[in-house]
Parts: sequence; C-alpha cells; structure tokens
Amino acid sequence: MKKSAAFLAGAMVVAAASPAAALGLNYGVRAGYGIGMPDPDDGVDSASVIDAGLAVMLDLAILGLEVDLLYNRQTTKDKGGIEGVQSNIAIPILARGSFPVIPMFLSLDFGGGLEPRFPIGTTLDGEDKVAGVDLADDRESMPLYLPIFIGTTLDIKLVKLNLDIRYERQLTASSKSNEDARFHELVFMAGGFF
Repeated sequence: MKKSAAFLAGAMVVAAASPAAALGLNYGVRAGYGIGMPDPDDGVDSASVIDAGLAVMLDLAILGLEVDLLYNRQTTKDKGGIEGVQSNIAIPILARGSFPVIPMFLSLDFGGGLEPRFPIGTTLDGEDKVAGVDLADDRESMPLYLPIFIGTTLDIKLVKLNLDIRYERQLTASSKSNEDARFHELVFMAGGFF
C-alpha cells in the first residue's frame, strides 16, 4: 500500500512537472545597440546607446514576463567634437505578448513595461568634473524609462533566439540642472535564452 501511494505521488509529480517545464523560466543574455534621441538636441551631432547584460523570462504560453539586468551606456557628441558618456545599470521589467507565426517555432512578440536606471558614471571629454563641479552631483538618482517593443523569437528547443526593436521613452529627468532634458532611445536588442 505504501509503495502504491509513493508510486502514485511520484507519477503526479512527473505529470505536473511536464507542463511546468513547458511554461517555465528561461535564463539568457541580452545585447543591443541603437541611436539616442536627445530632446532638446541642443547642437548634438550624434548619439548612440549600448546595452549588455543578463535576462530572465517567465514564459506562460502567449503571455510572459521578462526582467533584464543591463549595463547601459549613452554616448553623445556635439558639433564641436565634445563627447559625453553616461553609464547606468538598467532594470527593464517587461510584459510580453506573443503571437505564434509558426507554432512552437517562430513567434511575433510585443509588449512594454517600466525601466528604472541607476547612474554609475558620467564623463565629459573623459573628465568627471567640469569647472570644478562633479558631474555625478548633477545626475538624478533614478531616471525612469518606458520601453515598448516589437520583435520575433525563434525557438530551436535548446535555445530561444530573440530580436527586439525597443523604443525607450524617458519619463523622468536625469539631470538636476536641466529638468526638461530627455534622452529617448531606439535600440536593436538581441538575446539568447536557455
């Protein structure tokens, strides 16, 4: 009797584990490159963005949740050649929707969320002080972004390959001295999930 109960309990655990594995957690890496869109542009000649880091995705069939831990670097150059660099730790929290184009193989993804960023460094032409003022003192503690995206996922069973186009709109100021300045981004983000 005890062996029958143990066997039945084991069979139930195995049966419950299969759907849970199909709808489970995926861990992976993300990397992206894009253009920055300062608002107002005030003489900015070029602006670029680099993102790289780790990601966790909870896949629930056509819905999902993704949380990334990214190093974010924003670089701007003005027409005079002066380069400004801001480094951040970004934590996008994204709700994901998925429409299967080829079921169990290729899907069209879409979604959005919120992304707090934590500044870790600011330089202007390689210097962290301008006219004796520390640039880090002018940074807000946590600018907030609104990322929205569309993308595709290729599921080859051992790994999920993902490509997103993300528009990230800055909602809150990142500079204490210029409350109206924003730095929106358009980023091409690739990822691999296991």
